[in-house]
Amino acid sequence: MILEPSNQGRTAGERHQRQMAPLDLGWKARAQAELALMEECAPYLTKRAEGAVEA
Repeated sequence: MILEPSNQGRTAGERHQRQMAPLDLGWKARAQAELALMEECAPYLTKRAEGAVEA
């Protein structure tokens, strides 16, 4: 796994928090936004995991 220099030493959760931070959401609104994003991405990610979609 190759990490960008700015991401070295950061977990995926830490990177995700940094991406969501500019939205200035509270914990509840951020959780709802994360759930909505995952619902939108899940079908694509499932297809990609099955090999139906190329990177």
